[in-house]
Amino acid sequence: MLKIWTLIFSIFFCSYLYADDSIVVELGSASGDTTWKDTGAYSSLSGKIDHDTTGGSFGVGYQKILDKGLLFGGGYQQLSVSGDSGYSNTLYLVSSSGVIIPTKMGLKTQQFMISGLYGAIGYNIETTDNLLFQPNLRLGLANRTEAMYTLYLNANVSGTEINTSQDYSDSESGMTLGIMLPIVYKLESVNLGAQLRLGGGSLTLASGTEELKFSIYSAFQITLGFNL
Repeated sequence: MLKIWTLIFSIFFCSYLYADDSIVVELGSASGDTTWKDTGAYSSLSGKIDHDTTGGSFGVGYQKILDKGLLFGGGYQQLSVSGDSGYSNTLYLVSSSGVIIPTKMGLKTQQFMISGLYGAIGYNIETTDNLLFQPNLRLGLANRTEAMYTLYLNANVSGTEINTSQDYSDSESGMTLGIMLPIVYKLESVNLGAQLRLGGGSLTLASGTEELKFSIYSAFQITLGFNL
């Protein structure tokens, strides 16, 4: 992997290859989901507290278009989503003393965020005058994925309603991959565009028979480029 990035950065600094370069700012939305499953005692709850998540995305980067149409770039990216499952259907749990306890559970994604540096490689395609299509692959370098979430429960114990909740947070660092599909209108000093991002990243937490997964799978952004 070190050799790959050494090659990319060596291309960046070969000035005789440059055809165009710019600073690009990205701002928009992000979409994902949170899923939970269990193959043990709570298997009947699997899929019942899954929920969609939505939020925002931001990025700023330095982009170079070489004279052959190849596109290289790098910068900082951040995607963040949140959501709530609401209460599940009522489950009937049996206590150690044999008492049946009607119980409802819920899961709230307070925030799932992906952030860090990235490198990109793609191709610049001129469709019509000043209208560019610039598909590229974006590789996140040691990006941080962090989830803050709350599990909450409502139980009826011998006619008494009990509500309780517990907050958690987990994180890790790793590589992320996104397919970027920007369409850009080029003006004299600035570029205006919009882009669809497919793929973002995920964080999977496993404990015993349980698995909790946070994902961001797409984003839509407005882009503003400043030509240098």
